[in-house]
Amino acid sequence: MIDFETIETSVAESARYSHFLLVDACLAGKTRRALKILQSLEAEGYATAQLRWALQNSLQQLDRLKLAQRSGAVSDRLWQELRIWRNQQRLYQAAMTRLGAAQIERLLQSCATLDRLGKGQQDSEFPQQDWFEIKSLVADFSGNTGNSYERSST
Repeated sequence: MIDFETIETSVAESARYSHFLLVDACLAGKTRRALKILQSLEAEGYATAQLRWALQNSLQQLDRLKLAQRSGAVSDRLWQELRIWRNQQRLYQAAMTRLGAAQIERLLQSCATLDRLGKGQQDSEFPQQDWFEIKSLVADFSGNTGNSYERSST
């Protein structure tokens, strides 16, 4: 006979996260959930380059939306051009409300730092700097509006 706790534990252990869920949590402004997903992805062996790409892609889309928003040109055509489907639009709208253009630019600069680290174009100042950088990026993207630390590399 299987009890509820056994089933719950089994389901929890088999739950897998993806970079898609990470991006959704960041867009929704759910810092705690985003960091939990990131921790799970790190434990599963995800590469920071893959995570950076997903985060950077959504930040670039946000940047384009923010620019269009300032000129009053957010349209159905733009959503289609950016390949942001209706079920995702509310997440992007929430992020546009929460994040200013300057914040989005700083987040994109963090992505550039991660890219240079990954390509060996920038020396790591300490072991696991790429994971430190991506955790900070996720925290800032998902809603931590204060600077969690000062970056000397950006």
